[in-house]
Amino acid sequence: SKIKSGPIFRRFTKGLSLTDKRLTDQSVVLLMKKYLNKLEYRSWHRGTKEADLFLGKFFDKYKGKIKKENLSHYENFLDAVNDDKIMLIIKNKYEWPKDISKEIIDLLEDYIKSEGFRK
Repeated sequence: SKIKSGPIFRRFTKGLSLTDKRLTDQSVVLLMKKYLNKLEYRSWHRGTKEADLFLGKFFDKYKGKIKKENLSHYENFLDAVNDDKIMLIIKNKYEWPKDISKEIIDLLEDYIKSEGFRK
């Protein structure tokens, strides 16, 4: 399947899509593994301990539930929303930005509720 690529993914693939005939199945698996590792690192290393723990644990729990074609939406979320806004969103004191993917918001909301961050 084709992934709309964010900056991290484009760096690994040098602009190729996952459906490009020049990529072997093994190359695609390796690229996806590297991409997931980078997203995991970015989730765990945000800048504030609270955001690190929230997003790191979220990514560890939900990375298998994010559809491949939506991984770039998660990357865009990491780029677009700073730590302070993330904490306000968790506390329900700030709304989700309009340009964030509904699937990503739904997964994050599910995590917020499942972990008891909101009542």
